[in-house]
Amino acid sequence: MAGKNVDEIPSTTQAISSQSSASIPRYIVIHRVECPGSTPAHSSHPAISSYLDVPRLFVGDNNRNPLRGRIPDEDSQKRAKKDPTISFIIHRTYNCLEYHDALFEALREVSANFEPPYLSSQLCLPSDAYDAVAEGEYMEIVSNDLNTAIEAVKEADTQKDSMDESLLLGWKREHNMVAPYLHFYHTRNLLRDYIPSLPERQSKELNLLLEYLDTEFSLEYKEAENLFLGDGLVSKRHFHKLFGPSEIIVTIEDGHHVAMLSKYPPIPGSSPIRLECEMWKFDGRFAKTKRIITIPWPKHAAEVDKVPIKSLGIFPLRFDQQIEHRLRKRGEFFWQLRKPRLVLYTAPNQALDYRMENGRYMVDIESYRRAHRLNTIDNVVTGHVEEHLSLEVTESTSPPAGSFTLLLPPTTYGFGLHDKKWRKLAIEYAADIVWNEDLFNMLAIPENEKDVLRALLPENEASIDFTAGRDRSRLILLYGDPGNGKTFTAEALAEFARKPLYRLAPYEVGVELDRVKDNIKEAFYLGDIWKAGYGQESGSSTSSIILQAIDDYSGITILTMASSMGCLKLEKFSKEGSALKLTQAAFEEFHESKIPKYAILSHTWGQEEVTFQDWADPTSVVQKSGFTKIIEACEQARNDDYSYVWIDTNCIDKSSSAELTEAINSMFAWYSKADICYAYLSDVPTFKPLSYAKEFRQSRWFKRGWTLQGLLAPDSVVFYAADWSRIGTRSSLVCDIAEATGIGIEYLRSHPKMGNTTQQDWSHIRSPKCHEASIAERMSWLSRRETTRIEDMAYCMLGFFGIHMPLIYGEGHRAFFRLQEEILKTSDDHSLFCWSWATGTNQVSLLAPRPHSFLEASHYQRHRHVVKPTPYAIANSGISIRLPLIQCWSSYIAILNVELGTERNIGIAMQKEALTGVFTRASYPDVPIPLAPGMVYRGSPLTEMFTPVQHADSESMTPSSLTTQP
Repeated sequence: MAGKNVDEIPSTTQAISSQSSASIPRYIVIHRVECPGSTPAHSSHPAISSYLDVPRLFVGDNNRNPLRGRIPDEDSQKRAKKDPTISFIIHRTYNCLEYHDALFEALREVSANFEPPYLSSQLCLPSDAYDAVAEGEYMEIVSNDLNTAIEAVKEADTQKDSMDESLLLGWKREHNMVAPYLHFYHTRNLLRDYIPSLPERQSKELNLLLEYLDTEFSLEYKEAENLFLGDGLVSKRHFHKLFGPSEIIVTIEDGHHVAMLSKYPPIPGSSPIRLECEMWKFDGRFAKTKRIITIPWPKHAAEVDKVPIKSLGIFPLRFDQQIEHRLRKRGEFFWQLRKPRLVLYTAPNQALDYRMENGRYMVDIESYRRAHRLNTIDNVVTGHVEEHLSLEVTESTSPPAGSFTLLLPPTTYGFGLHDKKWRKLAIEYAADIVWNEDLFNMLAIPENEKDVLRALLPENEASIDFTAGRDRSRLILLYGDPGNGKTFTAEALAEFARKPLYRLAPYEVGVELDRVKDNIKEAFYLGDIWKAGYGQESGSSTSSIILQAIDDYSGITILTMASSMGCLKLEKFSKEGSALKLTQAAFEEFHESKIPKYAILSHTWGQEEVTFQDWADPTSVVQKSGFTKIIEACEQARNDDYSYVWIDTNCIDKSSSAELTEAINSMFAWYSKADICYAYLSDVPTFKPLSYAKEFRQSRWFKRGWTLQGLLAPDSVVFYAADWSRIGTRSSLVCDIAEATGIGIEYLRSHPKMGNTTQQDWSHIRSPKCHEASIAERMSWLSRRETTRIEDMAYCMLGFFGIHMPLIYGEGHRAFFRLQEEILKTSDDHSLFCWSWATGTNQVSLLAPRPHSFLEASHYQRHRHVVKPTPYAIANSGISIRLPLIQCWSSYIAILNVELGTERNIGIAMQKEALTGVFTRASYPDVPIPLAPGMVYRGSPLTEMFTPVQHADSESMTPSSLTTQP
């Protein structure tokens, strides 16, 4: 290397000319010194200077001499580009100021004990100093032969039978030419392997490049590889080397492993690492999409130098072959699902979404898009689509080779044949159907009748010679008493024919003529494109429509009828009548003095809730998914010996604004007076004694605003899963509930009723424990929740503060200000002012702008050891209040009648405008201020202050202020 490096030469001109005729390729190093000139000693230094030798300071130099070399650069870079023997130029940069600081600081420490101070500051070097260490380096390739050689290797590395591109793609990118040359680090072995096949000149120049990398960086490269491959670890120093070109990286999104292809290595030294990635989406067409990924060093390992590679949130897939095998297998099955295909879905219960069941699903993305009125052109990632898979490749039996199957999505959409709903399916839980043809042999019917059924099953596709819409269908009528096996026969026929069975029950057909036509038309359409068998439990009202539809259907139709249509109708409506009777009982209206014992249901609303208005047409109620929840709640109430149950969706007439206002203002009282509350957790599939806790704590029920009163107002709360299996009571689950909600255990325990009290007596004397909490603590319970309407964040808390106020939907966040104003009228609890500043808000009133401002306010309590605070009043223009005020250096602290822990005072930061004397709530500190314990603050003189508040009729969030009254 020394003979090929032009680093140590007498002069630039001689260096270039003396070897210009040499046939051996070489490189040169240009040393660039940069000086910011930011100190007096460096003010006269050149900003940039270049040399052909390593810069340093020399004997006799002091701190005013610039960092320099002995051989100045005389345009060698320009001449090198014209010299055919120069392959590449190495540019190294140095910092003059940092070199001086390090050198002379060391000299001062050594000479401090020997020289007077005025001499030690003017040190001169007794000998040449050490070589400067470059703070950066980059490479400039100037040889066409070297460039051609690398391009030739890239071309040879591109696989003809794969969609994967060469590892050398993008090697010329600017950041790839910066040390430690990450692209060459990952491809140096590839380049080395191709050297023998290159022309002589190209092979020499490529070999020179690799020799330079080996000489300068081999120890660093080897250290990284030993760390990665030997220990399975990664360090901060080698973090960027972990991600190479065309690197498959893997992460977890929504519980599924997702792979992406990182096209290029990261920029050296970047923090966080930023990668340009690609992945495939399928929306009727396979589309390659672009995505930018950022990878920071793990926060949990901020003080640790090394972490396991697999502990990273995103890491190269090559370090986990087990995940790679799973992704490959998953992608290969996804390829089969690009066309309609029936699958068996067997996901574990914890992986199932709300209202989702395992079973058979038809995966058909085209039908899914049609059902949801989506166009392929309207793909949400259209703006980032780089290319589409060609139609020729898409129609191929096998997927493209290489990484294609690894990069396919983890989910798709399937149509549940059991519930007629489109669901998102995880590919890893889907598998091909194993048809049970033996089921047909189990039919308890004569063999000759089985032969007839076999003959009705077509072995081949319908002939194209048939007249369109004629003679292509099969109609099989199964007739008999209920329970004699008609449905089982239909299922056995479908299994024997290896066809999906699309069953349509009477309630799924509907009762209105137009809806019946649409439902049957949709069923036959899907059955036709999926080549399915169609099973229908028929009544006389739909038979003619079905027979008309069969005429245009090319599949198998199995019609089941009971021997008595009257019995079928009675059987069909018997359960509905019972439910209606129970529900109608709940519609009875009671006045305060005659309220009987009743149960109450607390639940989260779904898409198809049964409302008060729906009961005007009982036949439509049964078709809503929320109907089952109502039936089960009534059944549970009856089992618990209650004659009445109150359910908000059914018992509130939302069409009447007056009734809605009364209901919301009274709802807390209704929950409080209920004998028992059923908390229905629709997203907890079932109660699992050993593993219920995680699903229970993560339930949506604990995150909704309106369910808070269902948790705290009733004395007895029982939790039920989606299948109405009992999870436990509020008392037995108190620790899990406290963790899920942040509510103190003392407010969750049930308090026994006093002896010999009636329901009416108890409803009047009982005061929920939650009313004993400070205002700030009650607000903190709300801060962790959300509601669909912004206003409901205030309205759902009315009962917690024992106040009433009119509802004004459309007022937005002003509702929360109105709530606080109403609280001020009935309470002198200063903890209302103990909220924390929200990022980005301009609110400077004493009142909080959002419920989430109280997120950390649960520990603020009214001060127990002082007299009641001085009264304050609220008028239409604001609050009049007297508080002790501490003057600080540039701000003030208003002392509140609030404590945090034992004997601790709390204040809030205020600021004063010098010209106007106006006080405002300061944004820093952005939280209430704990004052030192033991200090007497309340002897401070009271300052009478006035602060406007944010009223509901305000049109803007104007700052509020406090003004000192003389």
